[in-house]
Amino acid sequence: CIRDRISSGKIKKDITRIIQKASKISKPLTKPVRDRVERDVSYKKTQNDMNRWMPQIKHNKEAECMDFTEDVRIEKSLNSIVADRPHASLKNSLEEKVMSVLRKQGLETEEKIKESEQEIISKLSPEEIKERTARLARINRLKMYEEIKNKRAAKIKSKLYHKIKPVSYTH
Repeated sequence: CIRDRISSGKIKKDITRIIQKASKISKPLTKPVRDRVERDVSYKKTQNDMNRWMPQIKHNKEAECMDFTEDVRIEKSLNSIVADRPHASLKNSLEEKVMSVLRKQGLETEEKIKESEQEIISKLSPEEIKERTARLARINRLKMYEEIKNKRAAKIKSKLYHKIKPVSYTH
């Protein structure tokens, strides 16, 4: 019986020691310390990303003059859009309608569209061209006046003013 007591007491002590070791969890970091650690990690990540560009930066600094001809940006045009996607994969019905109208007119490429515009312009008389440019200028002026008026109205902080909206005389 005495042996059982010693061994059971020893076992209890061992179990309590094991439980205490397992239950010891480091206390969470305070917010300022946690933020500092996060900033340090993000700084190191950014530094690694920037180090990737260091040879290019060094080369550009040492160069007598910079050459940007290698950096050719291809602008998306109607040709590239049509060439990139088959006609079956158009996004919505509006795109399908536009492409069908262009196909009916024989204007599938940007070059054909520009050629047809040049033909139309060449057929117009100088008076018609002046009239057309005057009409477009008038429309642009009206748009500009409307934008200025809307900006001015947006600056007004009176709730009553916005409840009683002024009448627009542009149309």
